[in-house]
Amino acid sequence: MFIQFKLTSLNSNLPAVERTQNALRTTLLTLFFILAMILAFGIIRKAFYPLEFFAPSMLIQWDAEHYMFIRDNGYEGFRVAFFPLFPWLMKLLPKEPTWAFLMNLSLLMSGLFLLAGSLKISLRIVLAFVSIPLSVFFLLPYSESTFFFAAALLIVGLVRENSPMVAFALFIATLARPSYAILLPALLLADFYCFGFKRVTLLRSVTRIFIVLLATMIVAVVQWESTGQWFEFFSVQSDWGNQLQIPGFPFSSWSGVFMTIVDAVAFIIGMISGLWLVYLIWKRLNGTRPSEPSWVIASLAFLGGITLSVLLFRGGVMFSLSRFVFATPFLIVIMNHIHKKQFSLRPMQWITLFLIVNLTFLMFGSYVHILTILKFASAAIWIMAILLFLSNSTGVVISNFIFLSLLLFNIVLWIVFANRYVMGMWIG
Repeated sequence: MFIQFKLTSLNSNLPAVERTQNALRTTLLTLFFILAMILAFGIIRKAFYPLEFFAPSMLIQWDAEHYMFIRDNGYEGFRVAFFPLFPWLMKLLPKEPTWAFLMNLSLLMSGLFLLAGSLKISLRIVLAFVSIPLSVFFLLPYSESTFFFAAALLIVGLVRENSPMVAFALFIATLARPSYAILLPALLLADFYCFGFKRVTLLRSVTRIFIVLLATMIVAVVQWESTGQWFEFFSVQSDWGNQLQIPGFPFSSWSGVFMTIVDAVAFIIGMISGLWLVYLIWKRLNGTRPSEPSWVIASLAFLGGITLSVLLFRGGVMFSLSRFVFATPFLIVIMNHIHKKQFSLRPMQWITLFLIVNLTFLMFGSYVHILTILKFASAAIWIMAILLFLSNSTGVVISNFIFLSLLLFNIVLWIVFANRYVMGMWIG
């Protein structure tokens, strides 16, 4: 076989109390790890920028400015593009940006605790996830942590087959982000893949569609009260150029080659997720029993769907795709799922995959200069390192070396991203 998989059971023989204790331990150690990254950022920032070290106001950049405006003044103009749950939550806190940071950190930790307990995610997987540079958005005054918590709750609801939990999570996720346009189809697809076209599945789907429509109407009413316009969100998206169009080549992003590479990596992850999903659906349509659980199907569908959406509605300009892919619980679900399967490739297959990744990067203009080719190739090496870490292709010593090297590299990039953000530069 080209790829060998051996699925290990998700169900644990551990008592519920012990699973909860393990999840709590993983969450606390992850919290210390995040605080250590913040401390390292502070030390380095102090060393290189002693006169402009840090001020809480530096957290208010880009989209954070719009969320703060909505919190203080309500909706106006193009700000209807941002949904209201995060500004509502900030209204409950003092206005200093530090409180938004603390709230978002708490939401992130809560979501990770839920996922670690329900999916038995190991500490190594969680640390690899939170060290990914785009995870810095979980700590900023953005809606990423709000959506992360809602989506994590939704995933736990799918694992426990708890429809009321899924419904509530879907409701708050819709209030948090316009990503419901991808999340709802992903959820419906997962339901039909796993359970077929049964009456109970159809009723559950209708219920979830109603929940999304209800939450969307609440958002519309809130925005109408401020602007006097109904569903202005759609016209703003159109004004920004987010409409169905043929992608232009080469693909690009905002803020130069650096962010183009980051978004290119997200594009590859999204495309792999989408192709994996298409393969599973094809097998299902040919009479094969469901081979993956609903939460994995929903995660693949979200990652593949959001990537396809950005590709088709932004004309090949991939800005923010990396944030939509990396700063969600769906990525850690897939990382954990691959890790729990004994995934392995032979040496020539690793080389082939590396070449395929680099060929895909040609669509992002990696060919323009030898230095650009090398930069994209380093991103391909990072992808290979992630897959090696998740795989069963190496021994314990090599696996530990890859994990520690990956962690160190991620931490350095995380600090770079954090520094770029406080300096007012675009990071996604």
